[in-house]
Amino acid sequence: MPNIHDATLERRLAPLIEFAESEGWRLRYMEDGQITLQKPGLPPIHIGMSDASTPRQGRHSHD
Repeated sequence: MPNIHDATLERRLAPLIEFAESEGWRLRYMEDGQITLQKPGLPPIHIGMSDASTPRQGRHSHD
């Protein structure tokens, strides 16, 4: 069953996702709710909502 946060995230990011796909980016949905955009020859872009259980949270905190 899809996570409610995943559905909310995808709805909020729909314009970005549509644009990325139109530009040739491939989407990869991760189990932790993150979305990775991939395109050959470019570094991946990780997007999504983070919470306290997400390991990257501490590295990307802007507080």
